Amino acid sequence: MKIAFFTDSYWPQINGVTISIDNFADELEKKGHEILIFAPKVEEKTETKFDVFWIPSIALPTYKEYRISSFISSEAEKKLKEFNPDIIHCHTPFSIGWIGLNLAKKYNKKSIGTYHTYLPDFLMYLPIPFLKNTEVIKKGVWFYTQLFYNKCDLTTTPTAQSAKELEKNRVKNVIALPNGINFKLFNSVKCNKNLKDKKLVYFGRLSFEKNIKVLIDALELLENFKLTIIGSGPALDSLKKQAKEKKLENRIEFTGALKGKKLAEKVAESNAFVTAATMETQGLTIAEAMATGMPAIGADKMAVPETIKEGFNGFLFEPFSAGEAAEKIKKVFSAKELYEKLSVNAIETAKKNSKEKRAVELEKVYLKLLKKV
Repeated sequence: MKIAFFTDSYWPQINGVTISIDNFADELEKKGHEILIFAPKVEEKTETKFDVFWIPSIALPTYKEYRISSFISSEAEKKLKEFNPDIIHCHTPFSIGWIGLNLAKKYNKKSIGTYHTYLPDFLMYLPIPFLKNTEVIKKGVWFYTQLFYNKCDLTTTPTAQSAKELEKNRVKNVIALPNGINFKLFNSVKCNKNLKDKKLVYFGRLSFEKNIKVLIDALELLENFKLTIIGSGPALDSLKKQAKEKKLENRIEFTGALKGKKLAEKVAESNAFVTAATMETQGLTIAEAMATGMPAIGADKMAVPETIKEGFNGFLFEPFSAGEAAEKIKKVFSAKELYEKLSVNAIETAKKNSKEKRAVELEKVYLKLLKKV
C-alpha cells in the first residue's frame, strides 16, 4: 500500500503525535508499504529518516512549538498526485489535516482521521482570553471536532475511553486503536531499582494541561525525594518559578527535550514515573517508562487508568490531589517485594503496546477500509 500521513505536529516538536507517527511509519515500511508524510516546515533543520513533504508554516503565537499552515497547498496537491496513495491518514484536525482530508475527497481516496489529543485542552492557548473557557467555546470545539472527523471514512483514537468520549459528542465510525511504543528501545535500559535513591521522573510535553505543578506540590510533601522533568513547552518557565518559590530547585532537575537512546537512558535513572495529566487520550510516556521496569503513579482520569492498574503496575490518585499523589508515591517505595511485583507487571503492560503489534492492527484497518480483507 501507499499511505500518506498528514500532520500539523512533527519534528522538531517532540510529543505523542510525532512519536506515534514515526513508530507506525517505521513498522509499516518494514512491511513493504510506502509512506509519505506531509508536515509543517520550520526554520531550523529537521532530521527524519522518512520521506517528508514540508509545507510552509508559522508558529502559533500562544504556543510557539505548534505550527499554523495554509488550508490549501497547490504544491502539496501536486506531490500527492505524484505519490497517488491508497490511503490518506490525517493525524491532526487542523490546517494540514484539512489539506489531507480535502484532497482525499477530491481524488476519491479512503481517509482515516486519528484523534490523538483531547482538543478542549488547547482552549487555553487560544488568543481570546475572555472566551476560551466558556461553555460556548467548548461546544464550538466539539462542533469543530464533529465537522472534521465525520468527513473521514473512519476515525481511530488510542483508547476505549477516548472513543467513548468521541461517540458521546456525536463523532461517527470510531474505533479504539492504541498507538505503539518503541518497546525494544526502552526495555534495553533497566530502571533504577535502588529505592533509597527516591527518584521520580516525568517526561513529555511541558504544557499547562499536563498539570505538572501538581507533581511539584506532591514533591514538597515527600522527604528526600527528587524529581526529573524531561521535555519542553510553554509551562517550563512557570514550573521553574514554582520550584524556586517552594525552594525545591535542588530536588528538581529540568533536562530539556531528549529523544531516542538519550531519553531512555535518562528516564531509567529514576525509580518511578509520575503524571498528573487528566486529559490523556492514551499517554504513551506511561508505557514507555513501564518498558524499563518502572512502576507508574498517575491521576485517575480519562485514559490513564487504561494503562496504570491500581496495585498491579502502579497506583492512581484523585485528580489534582498532591496529597494523595504523595501517599501513592510513598506506597510504591514502601516495600521491595511490592516494587518488584509492580515492576514485572509494568514490563508486561508495556510489551502489549509495542509498535510492532500496533502496526499490524493498523495495517488490518487499512486493508479492511480498502476491502482487501
